Amino acid sequence: MSLTRPNTHPAIATPNSSNSHSNLINSHLHSFFTRNNLNPLDRDQCDIAATRLHPDAVIRVFEHQGYCSYTLYASFFSWSATHTSLLQFRPKQFAIDVELVAKARLIYGACVPRVWRPGTVKNPNAKAQHLEKRQLLIYEMDLLPGHPYPLLQPHTKSLSPDAYHRQLRLVRDLAAFLARGYHAANTTTTTPASSPASTPQMTGKVGPHLTFKLSRLAHDLPTPRLRAHAQRALSRLHLLRALPLVLNHGDLVPTNVLVDRATFELRGVVDWAEAEVLPWGVCAYGVEYALGWLASSSSARGSMVGREWVYYDCAASLRRSFWDALAEEVPALREEGGEMGEAVRLARDVGVLLWYGYAWDEGLIDRVVNWERDEVECVCLEAFLGVDEEERKDGIEAKL
Repeated sequence: MSLTRPNTHPAIATPNSSNSHSNLINSHLHSFFTRNNLNPLDRDQCDIAATRLHPDAVIRVFEHQGYCSYTLYASFFSWSATHTSLLQFRPKQFAIDVELVAKARLIYGACVPRVWRPGTVKNPNAKAQHLEKRQLLIYEMDLLPGHPYPLLQPHTKSLSPDAYHRQLRLVRDLAAFLARGYHAANTTTTTPASSPASTPQMTGKVGPHLTFKLSRLAHDLPTPRLRAHAQRALSRLHLLRALPLVLNHGDLVPTNVLVDRATFELRGVVDWAEAEVLPWGVCAYGVEYALGWLASSSSARGSMVGREWVYYDCAASLRRSFWDALAEEVPALREEGGEMGEAVRLARDVGVLLWYGYAWDEGLIDRVVNWERDEVECVCLEAFLGVDEEERKDGIEAKL
């Protein structure tokens, strides 16, 4: 669908919020369009496309914009009900495989939105040689209930009883969510990951190259302890043969998790653009975000000096609750010998290494992280793999 500018079109309403919040949204959108070599005319074309697709709808800017897209509300009103869907505009390099999302919905249920593709936006004034790059793909999807987890997550080490029970509900729901992937694999023809490095069922960006990617990390990660973790995972990769191959969410981070405001019940998992078939448990790294948060550290004088990961005081209890809940959902994890339990914990570590060991770099994902350019990823690697705890124990032993 190629759209041209009409003489007039209705303005797209901004969210009902404070001026500072509206300014933040506009700044975020300016960054998105600039990063993707787009300009205000391209945004106009998106707005025109939205009003042409749904001329009877009220179109508004979505207040929770993602890094890889421009998103609008489309609200439909009738005498009996109101329905709202989301319209999302994405560059081709951030395309969503709608068939894959449909499979995810079959596996994981209603917490996965329905997604369909009504067309493409082209800027008619773009030069021909740049036109292909400037296309934006249009997706329409359900507006799921719930709120983005980062807006509600507590940022204090000591949790009140109510806050603890909300976090407990979330970790148990995440366990149930992951278990659905396991059960789906065991009720279909999906086969075990008998050769994780080369099995033909893993055809995404990561799956076919597990051994190569871990080898690079074992050689190039910025500290000896991180390299040792990668080498250990590489040497034990054969254990993943005990696990089924399942469709994993490729970016299980807080902004993609929707929860109930009052209870933290898991209500949605969105943005399946990075989803692919991998050994079960690879995306279990996402549970860490229910155990703590990424904070800005400061000097004694109060100036910001970097980032640090802060765990709740009850993080160990919450983590045990996650693994206990997962074992309740998948009793095979408790079988004598512990082969599957060991394998799924390894899969979780492999997920940490792959998702934080490589820089995003606008979707290229082929550069090993370093402290100078990728502080956040390095902080998460050290925290999620327990490097900080290892160093603390070594320091205590050295003093004895």
